[in-house]
Amino acid sequence: MNTSYDITESSILIAKLIRLTRDAKIEWEQRKSAAFPGMIRYQTPIDEDSEALVWSTSKEAGFRIFEKVPPSPLARSSWNAPFGLNPPMNVPADSAPLLHIAERDLVAITFDHINGPSQGESYVNLMILLELARRSSDKIEPKIDRVKQFLDKLAV
Repeated sequence: MNTSYDITESSILIAKLIRLTRDAKIEWEQRKSAAFPGMIRYQTPIDEDSEALVWSTSKEAGFRIFEKVPPSPLARSSWNAPFGLNPPMNVPADSAPLLHIAERDLVAITFDHINGPSQGESYVNLMILLELARRSSDKIEPKIDRVKQFLDKLAV
């Protein structure tokens, strides 16, 4: 993480995500983290196999593009052994373990908030993307448009 390749590629991708978010071509969804309750995370699909994630804590912020890797057939058959692929009728379907889809980072960067500004445009754009993701997730723009319309009606 934070290799020169990751920083360069992440900077390019963050700039593109900023444009697409501003143009309302992608929407972000806030995701809670059970492991890190103080973490703010926003995620959006890129295509059917990849997603973008931006996150922030009180100490650092990060960005990653990851690929969702489905479990292998071997892993699938091992969790329901000794039953094979289909458990017997007397085993409730919801008692079988859920398949965990692994994630593989394509690029990932993390900046601490103290030294982040020294990274220049990369850190600044990450912070801009975090704010735009928050606004997209909270649906701020449509709410502001409704307020503007209401105020225009009152002004007449």
